[in-house]
Amino acid sequence: PAFGRCGGCSRLDVSYADQLLAKEQQVAALFEGIAPAGALLPILGMDDPFHYRNKVISPYAPAKGAKRKGKDAKLARADILTGMYETKKVTLAIRDIMARWNMEPYNEDTGAGFVRHAVVRVGHKSGEVLVTVVTNGEEFPASKAFCRELARRVPEVTTIVQNVNTRQTNVILGDKERVLFGPGFILDTLCGLTFRISSQSFYQVNATQTE
Repeated sequence: PAFGRCGGCSRLDVSYADQLLAKEQQVAALFEGIAPAGALLPILGMDDPFHYRNKVISPYAPAKGAKRKGKDAKLARADILTGMYETKKVTLAIRDIMARWNMEPYNEDTGAGFVRHAVVRVGHKSGEVLVTVVTNGEEFPASKAFCRELARRVPEVTTIVQNVNTRQTNVILGDKERVLFGPGFILDTLCGLTFRISSQSFYQVNATQTE
């Protein structure tokens, strides 16, 4: 539904089989004259190439200022089919809570507003959900009530972190953080190993394909 209105799914107008074929051809071209014939194996594609992203970054901005791809507050990443189902639930819940409690979205042009982004990370095996709320300021009125409401609406949420970014920049995360709810990280299993994932951790967004 969001194709053409966001920058996160630019190849969804091409069938998955044709996507894989194009990638194979690109790799074959790179190895031409180097790898012997038959040395390159076919790409192992996904059984279901949707709802695989375990990390989704959702911008919250005034809808009237949403002109650039990836910045449409009306989308709020809820219609994107590449994110895991839990990311959509969290994104919609935060949007509703913001409207209910008059939490102003951040305006890049004026520098006003409070909520800049929500970064949602999901453990693909554990199911645990980490929510990082990026705010334009350290003061977070009613933060405890916000956490209670979000955890009530999405019980999979096991921890919530506030990240403070007051700079007028398109860099998403700031340097200062505090844990509002839970341990501040989630656990997940990948290739038989257990990983502790925080808001700043690097982790492959497609765990199924990584394995």
